[in-house]
Amino acid sequence: MEYLLGIDNGGTVTKAALYDSMGKEIAISRIDTKVISEKAGFAEINMHAMKDSIFHVIREVIQTSGIKSEEIVGIACCGHGKGLYLVDEAGSPVCNGILSTDNRAVDYVASFERTLDMDAIYAKTYQAVVPSQPVCLLSWIKDNKPELIPKITWRLLNNK
Repeated sequence: MEYLLGIDNGGTVTKAALYDSMGKEIAISRIDTKVISEKAGFAEINMHAMKDSIFHVIREVIQTSGIKSEEIVGIACCGHGKGLYLVDEAGSPVCNGILSTDNRAVDYVASFERTLDMDAIYAKTYQAVVPSQPVCLLSWIKDNKPELIPKITWRLLNNK
């Protein structure tokens, strides 16, 4: 038998679900996302804990199902909306991941609205500028945590 594995790294729950080739659910595992909110409007996640949660639900769904991992022929991944994850050259987190519910950069949106042609931006991107987009979050980091900028090699994001 062949199986398909779905992984959902959500803003509230991380899930893995296993299906057979006919679409029948075989097993599901879930674990709550531990959101860090040290200040009002901040929504972060420890990226090491996020990775551990993803690995946990994958292991659990395979163990619960009793199948061999070699029988999984396809894997699909999805995640929450916007946000930002910064890593260094070695692939290690530069800081906590910033979730799509974070609003620390709300003032940057207002500034962009005053100085940029938002209709032209929408026409090119089909998106409105919101506080949890990388352009806003990176602007906030540049102004509030500039010591992080030289450490950043890669920015990982889910920009639906």
